[in-house]
Amino acid sequence: MTKSEERKIIKANQRKLYLGTWAKEKARGVSLSSFCKSYGLSRKNFYIWLKNENITKNSVLPIQRADPKLKAKAIEIYLRYKGTWCAETISMALKGMLSATTIRKIIVPHRCMMNFTACRTKRESRMLKTAELPNIVWSVDWTEFKIRGKKFFILLFMDEASRFYLGWYIFNAPPTGNDVTDCLRDILERYEARPFIIKSDRAKVFSCAQWLGLLAENGITAHRIRPHCPQDQGVIERGMREIKTWLRANKPACEELSACLDEGMFMLNFLKPKMVLNTATPAAVYLGRPVICCEPQKEMLCLTN
Repeated sequence: MTKSEERKIIKANQRKLYLGTWAKEKARGVSLSSFCKSYGLSRKNFYIWLKNENITKNSVLPIQRADPKLKAKAIEIYLRYKGTWCAETISMALKGMLSATTIRKIIVPHRCMMNFTACRTKRESRMLKTAELPNIVWSVDWTEFKIRGKKFFILLFMDEASRFYLGWYIFNAPPTGNDVTDCLRDILERYEARPFIIKSDRAKVFSCAQWLGLLAENGITAHRIRPHCPQDQGVIERGMREIKTWLRANKPACEELSACLDEGMFMLNFLKPKMVLNTATPAAVYLGRPVICCEPQKEMLCLTN
């Protein structure tokens, strides 16, 4: 043992002794200033000792003391969803019983099993004022996804306030005005809901007569974002990036794309909590009540008891 290590041990023992003595003196009604003066201690240093002790007492259980069942549940969620869930999301799914820092330490040995790199997304930390008001603004957009050189086009409809995906459709070619109009008509019939505004980019399919006619027929206002400003539609853009991350992690074949996409959308809508929604799921916010999933047992592994 080196001299520096010996000095650290001696200081730690002295600190424990002083803190123990302070607990007894405090019970007798002695003030902190009098205690520090009588023992020749600096009040500033003693405040730091007390602060560090409180942080240690109130912190989440460290990785060595964490419940093995919780550790196994965190690893199970991480592997089940191919590493697409970050540590904060897994912590929310476990109702905060494990901190994100602890989960990061737990999943380190399993990261080598993930043969892809998840995109780093900007963390959403603020609760939106319209998060409890669904069916005000919907967003629509489509994205490309390649499988072995073959292009697929995924059309998405999302409720912006709740981040709930209302519909998703796969095309082998860029969707036309008739395709987009038929998809919106299908969603309006299934959900029996009408938004006030539908946001879209300036693609030609969102300015054709069929699309504008259907919006006018249902009393919906079309809002086209500024040219070359995808940040105006940032909510659905982040959603598309999340979906692509899921598809890359699963690497589906062409004939498996539809089933893989359905599984991912179910996960994003009903299972994955979001910080921006105060750790609620999009389905719970959109439907206005907690949702009980009746899927097979393999989907229930990420729900805490």
